[in-house]
Amino acid sequence: MKLPNRQGKRLASCPATFANVLFKLCGNKFIAIHLPGDALLIVYCERSIYVYKERHVANPSIAIYLDTNVYSRPFDDQTQFTIQQEADAFLEIIQAVENKDLTLICSDILMFEVDNILIEEKRARVEDYLGLCAKHVGRSKKILKLGKRIQNDCALRARDALHVSSAILGKADYFLSCDKKVTRAKQTECYAQLSKLYRKEKFFAINPIPFVKKMQKGKL
Repeated sequence: MKLPNRQGKRLASCPATFANVLFKLCGNKFIAIHLPGDALLIVYCERSIYVYKERHVANPSIAIYLDTNVYSRPFDDQTQFTIQQEADAFLEIIQAVENKDLTLICSDILMFEVDNILIEEKRARVEDYLGLCAKHVGRSKKILKLGKRIQNDCALRARDALHVSSAILGKADYFLSCDKKVTRAKQTECYAQLSKLYRKEKFFAINPIPFVKKMQKGKL
């Protein structure tokens, strides 16, 4: 939680500190406006405006698996608005992983695709991100079997199916991809149904942009 003043300086990092700072600055003479939908408290006193915004953090028990295209987004054409948004979402996700707010899962198929990135600098940067993975899902007959079923039942390409299979069997809660064909409602429902054969936990496939919005609202 942060309380910046109008110049953006941090004045408080928790509710109790905010109350103390507010009292010192304003005494009992202030006007407060609470916007619960945005978790905002706007305070006016002494000709200044102070904004207190609640910071929602993800649950560290939530595990995510990122498609190769998500890791690549910061290195794609940033003049395209959607790509830029997805790149920003990816960087925010990485920040949450670094802060231990999310758990990142990787796999053999992911490592294979990253190893085949032609641009050396891009490949090296993506490999650095993979160093944040807390769990690695190796190749197995079970991964291949489920991947084949996902390919057939969910009308997915072979490599994409292996990613989804690795995410499901690796116990990821969310599979994130920038590929619209992978995150279409029909496909995501198919993955969810197949995942029930292997686990009790729910499984979601989603674009990184709406995922970050859910994370920011504390609704993962």
